[in-house]
Amino acid sequence: MLEKFNSSPINQPEANSLEKKSGFERVKEKAGKFLKRVKQVGFVLILAGIIDYQLTHNNEIESKNIDGKEIFEHSDKETTHILNYLGGLDSLSDEERLKFMKEYSRGFDSIDIPDGYDKMTESETMFFLVNHFYNTYRDDYDSIQQTQEELTEVINDAFPKKYQYNDTIYKKLWEVEKECGSPKINWTFGRDRHMLSSRNDLSPHYNPFTHTVFIEANSHGSNTQIEDIVSEWSHAKQFHDHPTGSTLQAIEDGIRTAKDILKSKHKDYIISQLKEYNTLGSLEYDAHKIIEPYIENKFKDIKSIRSNRKIEE
Repeated sequence: MLEKFNSSPINQPEANSLEKKSGFERVKEKAGKFLKRVKQVGFVLILAGIIDYQLTHNNEIESKNIDGKEIFEHSDKETTHILNYLGGLDSLSDEERLKFMKEYSRGFDSIDIPDGYDKMTESETMFFLVNHFYNTYRDDYDSIQQTQEELTEVINDAFPKKYQYNDTIYKKLWEVEKECGSPKINWTFGRDRHMLSSRNDLSPHYNPFTHTVFIEANSHGSNTQIEDIVSEWSHAKQFHDHPTGSTLQAIEDGIRTAKDILKSKHKDYIISQLKEYNTLGSLEYDAHKIIEPYIENKFKDIKSIRSNRKIEE
């Protein structure tokens, strides 16, 4: 009975080749299954991490009456300070101004940041910057004093914009902050980027893992930090209102973006990600085409508040 299963003799090299091929295929199959499981576990961990935080974070907002004004406080002190600063109540401390000056100066193309730069005082920092620009671009400046005056103006203009206090706008800021799940708010300076966000370290973004809206500390042109917040609040509201659905959508969008990068000629993440803004049903489309206009409408004078801006002297 066993003889019927005996095949004709096969030459030894071919047998070894088949065994090796068979072994390779088995390894490949096992590796494929393992990677698939890793991917599944990764998705589950991402999903669980975001959903758990979104459902359990206890950010709170309280209001107090101080000198006849209703003042709001977030459970996160930095968030309270930033919203109260942009709303016209707080000021930047000397420490903040120095930090912003140093961070902003790191973006100058022509400058080599020296060792110990972070420990320099404000006067030492300004002395270094002024002398650098005066010596590097001497043909453009008549004197050290002119260099310092122009540099001071540029740096002051780059500080986050503070608005003249307006009770209506101030209360609206906090009202919408609460509606969007009371996310923490912080500056983009010195922050590492996380998943589900673009690669530009300084661009405004929302981190669903920590329920935090990041806004630019530097001002550029006519754009304002309040407009940054309005834009990124849209994502905070997404994840606050629908943590599970938003997380799954973020994963799906990420896979679609990755596939687009692989099949495209440009191989550029930003170019592929920008397509999401016009993809019906994507996280970016829903956030910026549907939710953001809804939030912006709450600030019916969102454009006119630009005229209320003032830079801290």
